[in-house]
Parts: sequence; structure tokens; C-alpha cells
Amino acid sequence: MVRTYKKKLGARSYKNYSDENLAKAVKEVRSGQLSQKAAAEKYKINRTTILNRIHHKHEGNPGHPPVLTPEEEKIIAESLGVAADWGFPMTKKDIRSVIEKFVSKQGRNIPQWHGNVPGYDFVNDFAARNNLSHRLATNIKIARSSVGVNEITEFFENLRPTLEQTRPDLIYNYDETNITDDPGAQKVLVPRGRKRVERVKEHSKSSISIMFCGTAGGEMIPPMVVYKAKNLYDNWIQGGPSGTVYSYSSSGWFDMLQFEIWFFKILLPHIKKHRIGDEKVVVMGDNLASHFAPEVIKTVQDNNIYFTTLTPNSTHMLQPLDVGIFAPMKKQWRKVLDQWRQESRRKGTIPKEQFPVLLKRLMDALAPNMEKNLKSAFRATGIHPFDPQVVLRKLPSESTSETGRVLDESLLDFLKETRGYNANRIRHQRGKKLTHKPGAHIGNAEVPTTKERNTAEDTQGASSSKRTKDTTEDENFCSICQCDFRHYRSKKEWICCVTCLKWVCGNCNKGSLDPSYECERCEDED
Repeated sequence: MVRTYKKKLGARSYKNYSDENLAKAVKEVRSGQLSQKAAAEKYKINRTTILNRIHHKHEGNPGHPPVLTPEEEKIIAESLGVAADWGFPMTKKDIRSVIEKFVSKQGRNIPQWHGNVPGYDFVNDFAARNNLSHRLATNIKIARSSVGVNEITEFFENLRPTLEQTRPDLIYNYDETNITDDPGAQKVLVPRGRKRVERVKEHSKSSISIMFCGTAGGEMIPPMVVYKAKNLYDNWIQGGPSGTVYSYSSSGWFDMLQFEIWFFKILLPHIKKHRIGDEKVVVMGDNLASHFAPEVIKTVQDNNIYFTTLTPNSTHMLQPLDVGIFAPMKKQWRKVLDQWRQESRRKGTIPKEQFPVLLKRLMDALAPNMEKNLKSAFRATGIHPFDPQVVLRKLPSESTSETGRVLDESLLDFLKETRGYNANRIRHQRGKKLTHKPGAHIGNAEVPTTKERNTAEDTQGASSSKRTKDTTEDENFCSICQCDFRHYRSKKEWICCVTCLKWVCGNCNKGSLDPSYECERCEDED
């Protein structure tokens, strides 16, 4: 049958009446008030249809009878919802596999389904019947998915006394993010059948770090910008949002020095301006080691300021800026960047002297809804108004996993086959760079043999597992606390992050020897 049926001109009308009119016609014929012909003319219903309904014929729905009963479909739909709650949402292909296993385990053979696998049309109708919708899933790491009810409950139990008698205007949440020089992908209209669609648009992989901070009362305080540079020039700080502070670092990230600058030049003056007397102030953020400089800790203790850290790997649920601010901000940034590209026709990365102007455009565009979004973000994280259940309801619980019925065996089998976790993690080995021209044939002589690779690994093994003094200037500093390796005295070994390829000292990596180690910054960005 065609996927979307189109009625032909002149074809017989099908059920051009309501169920209520059919019931009235049957009732009046049975009571003798009208004849079959008179009832058909009055309600514009075929006489045979009225007669069939009187004799209880053809009362079922038209078409092939359903393969699954409503009860079976309800069980499968509930199981899919539970799987999504536990971090394993299903695609259409996955649902087809689950239904195939469900039917096969019952010993049933569906002739209309090849190999007992339903088609995509069945899945679409199944979703419509059971109130299922298509959503774009966000990928999270196993560490984030492991945060459960106990960790969140403990966090809010510790947070409750901290927030007592604190005005929402004095509850701060800070977080650093980066703004990239990439306008991102965009849907466009092209002729049907076009396989490859490209858009000529200047972009790069460069990014600039910015520290944002907002209050539960709905106020966003001025940001701080950190450039990746060795110096700061006067034309890099002109035309930006009022009160913005600019700085620089060799990595372009917020190290301990940059955090001190932000605290003493932006946050502390704002607190002193808005607090009354010695009111308690709560400042919430992630638990990066670079955010706890000795001078900062001493100052907060002397000024009745409470620093509160979030549960590790939980910023996607507990960080207000992550939950309600950064997504619309980066969406608006892509619009600002795209408009600037069209106006300036500049190639390459954004000049640093242009960035403050673009940042001001961004903040001006967000200003009308900033207060509402900040209040909604604090509400969505359960921080203000204080309500842990807002977050706990988002987590799967033991009671949720038993919604009506235990997960069907077919779903469990599918999860074991496709979502199984391999405890024996594969250790990736770095290959040897081939020196050949792009597009040219690679000869066997250019590919190193196994013996050559092993020899190269033996000679380079010492330098890859431990830090040596023979490093470049940029590699001499820890990417977290910016300590100098040349003056490092601890026996804990340094380790390199597999994501950003930056070195982390033994104090910041907590003595980790994991070959797939990922630093705190990269984990938070994920």
C-alpha cells in the first residue's frame, strides 16, 4: 500500500459522517421511528452501513488487524520510557529490534514482517498511538550518568543550611565557557536529491574564554574575557560591555591568576555594592582547583562569603548557567557572528580588537530576557526557590524502573547486545606520521614495520609517560594551576590530557596514571 494515500477524483466517499449520526440513525430505525431508507437520506449515510451496524457486522476498524494488542503496546512503550530514563533512548531501528525479539520470544510469526522485523511505517504509527515523540538526544559520558539520587540528595542536604537567610540577589553562580569562531551548520534549501551541500563561510577553531556570573535574583554581572596571548593591547578592550575586565594567559584558559583577577575586580566589588552590612553571600561554582587561590579563600572567610562547589559531573543538572543561559547565548552568538561575517567580509579568525564589539552585541541581544532566564535557570536546578525534587524528578529511581511491569526480557536482551560495556578498555597507541604528498600513492617503504614501530615506542616511551626538563616553554606549566614544572618538587608524576593535550601536574591530577586521563576542564566542557 502507498505510504500516503491520495484520494482520486470521483472515488466513492468513505465514512463521510460522524459516529454520533450513525448511532442516532441506528436508534431511530430500531425504534421504528424511521425506515432504513429514510434514515439514510436524513443522515446522509449509506443504507447498507446502517443495516450492517444494526446486525453488528463489520464493526472493527478497517485494514489489517493490529499485530500487537493494546496491552502489549503499552508494555513496550513503558519499557522504552524506562530505557530513556536510564540513559539509553531508542532509535526507530532499535525499536524495530526490540519488537522483533518480543514477538519471536512468544513463538509468533508475522507474515507481513520480513524476519519478524516491523517496518518503519509500523514504528511511526506505534509512536503516534502511544504518545511517543522524536527528540534530539544529547550525549553524556558515563561519569555524568553515574550521578544518582544519593549524590544529588547529599548535595541539597549540605546546601540547605548554606542558603538559609540569604537573599536571592546574593546567591551567585559563576562558570567559564568559550565562544568559538564557528557559525555552525544551518539548514538550507537545495534541489531534491542533492547529496553534498556546502556553504562558503569563513570559520576557524579558535575560541575565547569568558567568565560569566549571575544571581538568583536575575542579574548578570559584567563578564571577564581571557585572550590567548602573551600581552594585552589597548585596542583589545575597547567597545565591549560596560564593566567588562580583560586579561590574557598563555593557554587562553582561566588559571589561578585569572580567577583572582575576576574575583577581586568584578565579583567582590559587586558583592560590596549590593549587600547590606555583613549579610551572608553564597557563591556557587564547579570544583576546579584553579578556582581556589589562597588569597581568594582568605578574603571570603573574612567577608562572610560562602563558596559552595557543585557535585562532580553534575553541572548539566545543578549549574544554573549551564542549564538555562549558555545554550541560548551560544545560539545568539552564532547569529551575531554570521551577521558580522556578512558585513565585514573578513577572512580568518576574529581580530581581537573586534571581539569586544561583538561581545557587546551579544549581551545587548540577550539583555531583554536575561532576568527571566536567570530566574528560570535557578528554579530549574532547584537552588532558588529551594526544591531538591525539581532535580530528583529528572533522575531514574527504583520505583521508576518498575512502572507497571518489569522491563521485558526482549528489551534486556537488546540492551545487553548493543549497550554492553567492555571492561577491558583498549589502549590506543599513537601511530607514526607518514611523509608523503596528499593524494599520492603510499608505498610499502613509507609504512614503518612492526619492528620499527616497537623500536620507536621504546625510545619514546620514557618521554611519553613522564615529564622531562626538555619541553617547550608552553608545556612547562600545568594547565590547571599554572605551576612551573622546572620548579616542581613533588614526587607525583605529571600526565597529559588525551583531549586537549595539555599537561597536568601530579597535585591536580590526584596521582592518576590512567592512559585515557581527561583533565577537569575537558570533563566540564563535555
